[in-house]
Amino acid sequence: MIALLLACAPSLAPATQDPGPEAVDPKALAAAVAALAEAFVRGEPADRVAAIEEHGSVVDAKVIEWVARGLRDKAREVQAASIEALRFTEHPHALDALHKTYKSDKKIEKDAVLYAALIRAFAQHGDPESIKLLTSNPLNKGDRNVARARLFGLGRIRHRDAVEGVIGLMRKVGRHRAQRHMEDVRTALIVLTGADHGRSQDAWNDWWNENKRGLEIGPEPHALPKKTQRAWDRYWGKAGDEAAGDEERPERGGGERRRRGGGGGPDDA
Repeated sequence: MIALLLACAPSLAPATQDPGPEAVDPKALAAAVAALAEAFVRGEPADRVAAIEEHGSVVDAKVIEWVARGLRDKAREVQAASIEALRFTEHPHALDALHKTYKSDKKIEKDAVLYAALIRAFAQHGDPESIKLLTSNPLNKGDRNVARARLFGLGRIRHRDAVEGVIGLMRKVGRHRAQRHMEDVRTALIVLTGADHGRSQDAWNDWWNENKRGLEIGPEPHALPKKTQRAWDRYWGKAGDEAAGDEERPERGGGERRRRGGGGGPDDA
């Protein structure tokens, strides 16, 4: 029976092997894959959610394939569980699955909470490849939590293009509409650059025009004012956190970035 279930697994390109002390225990991997296969092939939505929450932390390409299958599930709670699991899975297949869902699943845009969660999930990885997706829509498309996910997502990516992305989103939406997002713009730009020009669009535009040519982004985020730092940390989640920001969450958040394992196989700030 297990062999039959595993044969139903979705197929991904083989992942790069990652042997060493952090490699996944073979027994734990086999148990995780079997449980996920059983839940997806024979189980109900509640079974799939339970399997994802219990086994989604096993960082291996085979597990990620099953968890990513949940992104296409008809049950919203399964989609939410998959998004949250892949958000903290440090493996290229996890980010690829989240990016693919953002690009191809137009229905998810109609669910503002789930859409914001998806954006935050791929931004959590801090990969520059996410910048063009984070800037793909203006801030006025979607609710405020979606706009925050874009701005905070850019703030998490240590790259000069992320700064340009924040400035670009601010400019594209127009002065009046941009003003309601300026605290989030400010937060993202402080984290990225260490500069602080408050909520003034003109001051940030002047700063950008003066500094964009020689701007370099260091590897470590800059500190925020104490209250804003707490909100930022809650948004991105720490181990054991009960909250993940002020926005509504589709599923419980929390959990620090999981260690990479084996591969191979199919709030107002």
